[in-house]
Amino acid sequence: MWNWNASAPPTFILDYNSNSCGSNNSSTMNQVSFQNITPACTSIPNPCNTPGIVGIEEYIYQTIITLPNNCPDWILSTCLNARNGAITTITNPGGQDSMYTIRIK
Repeated sequence: MWNWNASAPPTFILDYNSNSCGSNNSSTMNQVSFQNITPACTSIPNPCNTPGIVGIEEYIYQTIITLPNNCPDWILSTCLNARNGAITTITNPGGQDSMYTIRIK
């Protein structure tokens, strides 16, 4: 689990499943790079470390998985505790997971 107010996790688990093939698997995603992609200006050289300024960071993860091509319903998913604690539309946002899902047909 990852809290948005902390550093990004070095790893997380990717689940990949196919109902038609009866396959349920997981793989560890490893962080391979990070960069600050916030458009910078002369007056704010590092927006990610400036209170009140929105900063954008890009983290890239990778793993290798093999998906048999005879399964037409692969779903890749992960859950991360990655919500900003300042959100006011849900209770205890920093303690709520976000789920990310990809369907491959």
